[in-house]
Amino acid sequence: MKPQIFIVGGYVRDLLLKEEGYDVIPQDRDFVVVGATPQYMVQKGFLPVGADFPVFLHPKTHEEYALARTERKTGPGYHGFTFHASPEVTLEEDLERRDLTINAIAMDSLGRFIDPWGGRKDIRDRIFRHVSSAFREDPVRILRLARFSARLPDFSIAEDTWRLLTDMVRCGEADALVPERVMRELSRGLMEQKPSRMIRVLSRCGALERVIPGLECDEETLRCLDESAQAGAALPVRFTVLLSRSGQRAGSIARGLRTNGELQGMADLISRCLPGVLNPPTAQQAVHIFENSDFFRRPERFRNLLAAARFLGSPWGDRWETASAAAKSIVPRSVVAQTADPSAIPQAIRAARERAVETVLSGEPQ
Repeated sequence: MKPQIFIVGGYVRDLLLKEEGYDVIPQDRDFVVVGATPQYMVQKGFLPVGADFPVFLHPKTHEEYALARTERKTGPGYHGFTFHASPEVTLEEDLERRDLTINAIAMDSLGRFIDPWGGRKDIRDRIFRHVSSAFREDPVRILRLARFSARLPDFSIAEDTWRLLTDMVRCGEADALVPERVMRELSRGLMEQKPSRMIRVLSRCGALERVIPGLECDEETLRCLDESAQAGAALPVRFTVLLSRSGQRAGSIARGLRTNGELQGMADLISRCLPGVLNPPTAQQAVHIFENSDFFRRPERFRNLLAAARFLGSPWGDRWETASAAAKSIVPRSVVAQTADPSAIPQAIRAARERAVETVLSGEPQ
C-alpha cells in the first residue's frame, strides 16, 4: 500500500480550537508518515535528521516528517525509551502514544479528521484527558498538562487523569525531571493566559514541591500573577511576581532551576530590593536600592522590579519612577571634576544623587 501522510499534533488541535472560537493561529505543522521505510523517504529526497527515531526534513519546505512509531519505556524518567518505526505501525498506534486526546487527532490530505481517541469531543467539552496509560511513562507530561491548563483555563482535567498525575508523583516520576526542562515548561506556562492554573495543577497533584522546592505561593500571589499576565508583562516581571513571597529563598530557587542570568538577577533582587520598592521611597533608601539593583548600568532590571511591585499592590510606582529619573540625571563625570580627593568620589556621587532625589520627592504629593 502506498505510504500515507497525515498532519498531527498541535496544528490540528489549534485548528479545531479555532473552529470553537479560540483566538489561536495554527502553525508549525508536524507530519507522520504511515507505511513508509527510511529508504523510501530518502529516495523521495527527504533528509534524515532523527537520532533516536526516523525523522526527515522535506526537501523544499524543511518541515518535519516522522515515520509512524510505537515506543516502550525501558528506564526511569523521560530518557528511558525504545522506539519502533516500521511500515506495519498504524496511525492509530502512533496516536495512542501521545499525551492528551486533544493532541491525538490527525488530518489527511483532504482535510478529514482521524480521531480514534475522542479528542474532538474533549475539545467541545473543554476537557483534558490522557490518551492511554502510556501517559505515565513520561514525567514531562505532568508539566505539559499544567502548561496547557494555563493556556486554556476554561478546560478542566478529567478525574481519571488527575488520579494518574497524582500517582505519577507518588511513584517518583516527577523526581526525574531535570531543572532545565522544568524551567523551559515553567517559562512557557508563565507566558500563558492564566499562569496561576499551571501552579495550581502542579500543587494539587503534589508535583510543585518536587519541581520548584522552596516556592512560597499563596492565593494573593497567584492573583497578582494572573494580573501581570492580563497586562502582558514580560517574563522577568511574571517570574518575579511568582517568587515574590519566597524572600531569601528566591535566589536559590532560581539557581536550582538553572535560570538564565536575567531571571537569576531578578530573583536575587527579591530579598535585597523588593521590600523597599513596595514602600514609599526616601532619598537615601532610593539611591541605595538603585545601586543595589545596578540601576545605573542596567535600568531595565529595576524597571522590571518596579513593574512587579505594581502588580503586587504597591501604590508608590510613580514616586519611584520620579526618584529614579532624578538619580539618573546626575552625571558622574561632573561630580568627579568637582571632587579633589579621589577616595571621596563614590560618596560624592551618592550624595549628589540623594540631593536630586530629595529635591523631586519633596515637591511630589504624598
